[in-house]
Amino acid sequence: MTVGQVVTTMQANALSPEEAAADMDLPLAQVREALVYYDLHRDLVDLELREEVSRVRERRPATADAHLPG
Repeated sequence: MTVGQVVTTMQANALSPEEAAADMDLPLAQVREALVYYDLHRDLVDLELREEVSRVRERRPATADAHLPG
């Protein structure tokens, strides 16, 4: 699981670090580390997330795009 996936899952579901760790079956320390990394490298992680959405859109029919952000 990537830092971007951890962060977006937490944001989308309004999860605390403790809830996210339990929900994603990750050690709490790993979730906290992901959040620290995101704070330090927000622009890079956000860019990677946008690129991931673009790649998914390229492989899906246009009707499926209604559920993708951005």
